[in-house]
Amino acid sequence: MESLHRAAEQLLLNNVRRGPHSGENNGLLPREYVYVCPSPSVYPHQWLWDSCFHAIVMARYDGELAKAELETVVAGVRADGFIPHLTSWSAPPGIPGIGKALHWLKGKLHHANLTQPPVLAIALEEVYERTGDKAFLARLLPATKSYYRYLASHRDPDADWLVSIISPLESGMDHSPAYDEVLGMRKASALGYHAANLKLLLKYALVGWDIGRILETDFFSVEDLAFNCIYASGLRALARLCPEVDEDGAEFAALASNVENAIIARCYDPDERVFYSLYSKADLKTRVMTVSSLMPLLLEDLPSGIVDHLINSHLLGENSFWTDYPVPSVSVGEEEFCPSSNCLSEPSGLLGKFRHLFNKYQMVWRGPTWINTNWFIARGLRLHGRDDIADELVSRTVKMVLKSGFWEFYNPFTGEGLGAPNFGWSTLAVDMADSCGLGKVRFAVAS
Repeated sequence: MESLHRAAEQLLLNNVRRGPHSGENNGLLPREYVYVCPSPSVYPHQWLWDSCFHAIVMARYDGELAKAELETVVAGVRADGFIPHLTSWSAPPGIPGIGKALHWLKGKLHHANLTQPPVLAIALEEVYERTGDKAFLARLLPATKSYYRYLASHRDPDADWLVSIISPLESGMDHSPAYDEVLGMRKASALGYHAANLKLLLKYALVGWDIGRILETDFFSVEDLAFNCIYASGLRALARLCPEVDEDGAEFAALASNVENAIIARCYDPDERVFYSLYSKADLKTRVMTVSSLMPLLLEDLPSGIVDHLINSHLLGENSFWTDYPVPSVSVGEEEFCPSSNCLSEPSGLLGKFRHLFNKYQMVWRGPTWINTNWFIARGLRLHGRDDIADELVSRTVKMVLKSGFWEFYNPFTGEGLGAPNFGWSTLAVDMADSCGLGKVRFAVAS
């Protein structure tokens, strides 16, 4: 049994993957790629926001590895500033020619053309504050700024300051019930979701992944609430980082304010007093209360009255988000809420012979608790002076990890670990614990 810190450090080190890089990289990658894979047995490749979370935690143990992780992330930046959501640094094993062809096909379909929530600037600030390496900051800041400028210039077709995602995969919350209606699903199913996503990817491939044409088709254009709140928070981080290398951050501070004001003006329903994502050119609201509805706590300009209502009526509501092990990814009061990943009945008859396929593709983000969203919510609570609630959220999160270990997600009532084991971003519990002094205490962590 190890301390919380030691267990987190060991997990991250065990998940490190490195190797020589071959191919185009815009001259940004050093001698080799280095990243922490989310979970060796389930997610072996590099995911964008996972890597940002890994770097944030790794910076307290090995600053050089944390910096190398972010350098590997920005090595994938395109000339227009886009950074992909997933990078497979090595081709899959198997027959060499077929494996390489499948690897190329996946990249053409979506790996190289979808992104994820823009945590990059937040991670860059965290790693810089830990290491104090100004040369590192100067190297990564140009690519980081380009990425946020890409979102502003390529993902805001209606010029309302809110950026759009073009697939549930870009949200990082793939199976959230907020997307059921957007995808035209009357009754959600795992196979239905995968079929709908595949249909989107094929449509996008047919137009050559031209983002302008994709957004014009309006097949799936969502001004995602969590994505935009994280975007605004990242813009604030950029505004603070620019002066560190003698650059003016006013551009990003102004953009952050515009994004925050747009979220408040357009995503907030004053009658229901709830935030929702928007979708389609008609600006329809995704009227399912998910953890995204709490993410506006990240906004610096959020009015105090809205802050209080979000906390008191929603976050702390017993029939909403304040479970024994908060915060569930969907409000307990929603019909779609399911506390585990096994929300669907297993198939019978002939389809039952393929039960393993159904089990593999279960629905997630429909109720379980995730530590990365807890991390954001705790930051938002502290931003608005609610350290008392943040400390309680941290305490319950740490208790959950002590009970079950580092898993992909957790049952919000029992704290049972679910999904992929040895999951990297759940080490964010360490960062959360440090923020309220718990990090100095030695804990026994479940193995």
